[in-house]
Amino acid sequence: MAEQTIFVNETEILNISDNNYTNTIIQALVGPEGKTGPEGPPGPPGPRGPRGRAAPFFPRTVFASSSLSLDIENNSIPVINATWIKLSSSSTNNIIGIGAGTEGELRILTNIGSNNIVIKHNDTSISTDQRILTNSSQNITLNPNNSINLIYDQTAQKWRVISVGLGV
Repeated sequence: MAEQTIFVNETEILNISDNNYTNTIIQALVGPEGKTGPEGPPGPPGPRGPRGRAAPFFPRTVFASSSLSLDIENNSIPVINATWIKLSSSSTNNIIGIGAGTEGELRILTNIGSNNIVIKHNDTSISTDQRILTNSSQNITLNPNNSINLIYDQTAQKWRVISVGLGV
């Protein structure tokens, strides 16, 4: 390559006489490349793919079912990590309480047997945090195929009946 000279405003800024024309121009205009500096911190993660809507939050509630056979006169339902509890009994039996819950925890009790089950209102033979408060302050008879819905009230430290349904 022939020698070339670059002028800016009649001032010589570059004289090129080698074959590496482009690199020579860049180095003359911006200077030589310096040392590589330290690497910066990693950037934030990229966007995630599409997701469905978030499910509603119910504390310590598992939407599953569990079956329980009542074999004694006064029963307390233990802490069961299931929303729906299917009950059966060999004779008419009472439920005096349910294992203590957390605020807003739900339970559905369904009588799947052929005998009645009585839900006792605020029975004093069990600890306060396991008692059941009925709407009418009276015991509720759960006939076969009937269900009752309860919610745990942390302020009262008791289960509250929120509805009683008839079976089909």
